[in-house]
Amino acid sequence: MLHISGELTRVLTLHGVEADALTPAGKWGVPRPVQRLISPYTPSVVVEIAQGSAGQLRIQREVHGRHWAATHDIDTAKLYAADPHGKWLVSEWLPSAKAPPISEYVSSALRSARQIADAPAPTGGPKAQQWRSPLPARLIRILRGLAQGPPMRLWWAARQAARELPRVPIAHGDFYHRNVLWRADTHRVCVIDWEYLGPAPRYADVMRMWTILPTRAARNHLIRELFATAPAAHQAEIALTGLWLTLRLIGENVKAPAAVRNAEDTAHARAMLMEASELAHAHGAWPL
Repeated sequence: MLHISGELTRVLTLHGVEADALTPAGKWGVPRPVQRLISPYTPSVVVEIAQGSAGQLRIQREVHGRHWAATHDIDTAKLYAADPHGKWLVSEWLPSAKAPPISEYVSSALRSARQIADAPAPTGGPKAQQWRSPLPARLIRILRGLAQGPPMRLWWAARQAARELPRVPIAHGDFYHRNVLWRADTHRVCVIDWEYLGPAPRYADVMRMWTILPTRAARNHLIRELFATAPAAHQAEIALTGLWLTLRLIGENVKAPAAVRNAEDTAHARAMLMEASELAHAHGAWPL
């Protein structure tokens, strides 16, 4: 049974939310350390409740990231209230727009990515989350990757080359369309899920988005606009970043247990390898 503290109940009442009406905002995949709840009567408010210490740390990272983003005029979801120990937060709920206009969406997303990369790194706060599993789980995932993942020779070569990519002190870390939401009311994107905020390769955020955008038209538009604004000397760097993140995307999908693997996401990741390879070859970034 879900436990809602007296303090959280008071905050919900202030925002017109009935605690008894809250239901899980289901998300496909592995159960997360934070339970997300919404009410059909107050659809603009979302409640997140930590499920243990990992969930508390995740909420603390999210609060820290949103405060940092708001300080630097980066659009993010409004934070209404949060427990100082990360037990819960109450914020604005932004369901994804069904079909945002490609050109406006991509342009706004690139602006937000540049804002993040150009801003000073946050100080204090909890350490950023890392894309790493505990050691026993990591070994199992490596074995799955060897059996079902991308060509290992290419993966190792791209990994080694990616270690030499120029880095920026701050990046979102999981910058893609499910975390970069289109707001039809402002015609701008709103960035959420800040738990991976930290240093990264210079073009990691925009190329993370490129690897996961669901349509070729949107991906082509992003590359055209990015190449039009980035220095020509950066094109190989951009292409290598895209190849490496595509290989990682395949790994993310095939290393998950079969019971929670999303067939559509896995198929998309595999299909992206040809596209990323073409980009790397075209710009002299093929690592083999």
